[in-house]
Amino acid sequence: MNIKHNISIVYKMLLYDFLYFAADLLIKLRNPCEIHQIDYDVLLLPTDKKITMRRAVCISNGPCCEGCRYLGDNGCTTKCLRCKLWVCYKASVKHPKLPSLLKKITIIASRQTLLWLRDSREETYQFLKKSR
Repeated sequence: MNIKHNISIVYKMLLYDFLYFAADLLIKLRNPCEIHQIDYDVLLLPTDKKITMRRAVCISNGPCCEGCRYLGDNGCTTKCLRCKLWVCYKASVKHPKLPSLLKKITIIASRQTLLWLRDSREETYQFLKKSR
């Protein structure tokens, strides 16, 4: 690997962190997902014992990241720029300026080949290292 390629990777990873921070800040300030906890009862068969469980839901009764390999008990367990740059239709209607702000970040990230489908920061770094 040459020095120019290494500098390019360092630059892109610093940019990734900056763009992630900017998108994360927008999401935290506006809280478009309105994630909250709900309790629900589950009937255990064959004993018919009822237990109360809790899950996180958002404005769309989701959350949208349900089923993602990076979703842990306390939310996302990785830094994924692609996920930070997307909001659902209901959230975008309730916060109409947010999608256009996130789109500006998306354009920058896309031009620098930093966006992959739900790939973590580390996976993006590995991809950039292999590419020339």
